[in-house]
Parts: sequence; C-alpha cells; structure tokens
Amino acid sequence: MDALSSSRPVPTKPWSSGRVLTASQREAKRRKDRVTKRLRVQKQKESIQELRNQISALQNLTQKNLGT
Repeated sequence: MDALSSSRPVPTKPWSSGRVLTASQREAKRRKDRVTKRLRVQKQKESIQELRNQISALQNLTQKNLGT
C-alpha cells in the first residue's frame, strides 16, 4: 500500500509542539503561505519604490538649491 492510497496522514516532521498536519491541512497552509508571501513581496516592492521616489525628490531639491 503506497502513501497516497492510505487514509492515514503521511508522517512528516512534526512541529515543535508535536503536531503533524494532514495532507489537506498542509495544502491549505501552503496556499495561505503563498498568498501571504505574495502580499509581503508586493508591499516590499511598493516601499522600495516609495524610497526611490523620495531619494529622487531630495536629489532634485538639492540640485535646484545648489544651482547645478
């Protein structure tokens, strides 16, 4: 009998609490983690762009004030 046809969860490394997730729980966790990561990466990109915009504005202001 292979692991896919078994009705019992496939043993994996348990969490520090000793909990082992079932296949459906692992899939739900992976799905949630992917969404969370996508949102975190998007927010990080937006933050970086905002910082670049601020740097550009400060450089323009400095050049304008120095008359260069």
